[in-house]
Amino acid sequence: MNTQVEAARSIETGAELARGRACARLVDLQARDGHWCAELTADTTLESDYVLFQLWLHPPAQGRWDPPTRPLIDKAVRSIFDRQLDDGGFNIYAEGPSEVSASVKAYVALKLAGVAVEDPRMARLRNRILSLGGIQAATATSKSISVCSIFIRGGTAQHSSGARAAAV
Repeated sequence: MNTQVEAARSIETGAELARGRACARLVDLQARDGHWCAELTADTTLESDYVLFQLWLHPPAQGRWDPPTRPLIDKAVRSIFDRQLDDGGFNIYAEGPSEVSASVKAYVALKLAGVAVEDPRMARLRNRILSLGGIQAATATSKSISVCSIFIRGGTAQHSSGARAAAV
């Protein structure tokens, strides 16, 4: 028989077996009522997006951003900083290297949440973003979010703590 045909059949058989094992595992994990329950894990872009979403939901009034979800925003900020890499940036998968777009989103979200640019963690993050090519190297989505955040905040706004936080 042709070696290419044998190889194709072998790959097809292996894929079918893997699919069957994966389906069986999912069925084993499924609860009686049909749902699955597992820990939600993601990179820091989830928390960054949450902060930005809160800005859309609760825009600043008279130069102050004082959303009713402030405790959750503060929790998101802590979660972002807890996962900052040694080089100052943020990755998009476990144990991965710093990625410019995730780092830009984190920087914007942290600034909007009221973290001072003088904070050493922000300085490390800013330096890492620049070393990765700056905002120019980020995805179009990250660039758009950064620019839109400036307009939403009106350039500069006062954090509910009283600290001034200029938008990116």
